[in-house]
Amino acid sequence: MKHLKVERKWALVIALILTLAAVVQITSMDFSDGARDAGKIIGTFVIPGVFYLLAFAPKSDDKK
Repeated sequence: MKHLKVERKWALVIALILTLAAVVQITSMDFSDGARDAGKIIGTFVIPGVFYLLAFAPKSDDKK
């Protein structure tokens, strides 16, 4: 198994904060609208996911 190394600590901190906020938002959400709420749910988890990708993606070593 390949071990993941945190490359950008700031992105990991933001991702963790957004994940906690997402859990709180999902648990307190009223699911009466259907499609509109589906978009909220997807957006709520996609945005922290982008920050997780940033946190663990390898940095490019372009030194000029």
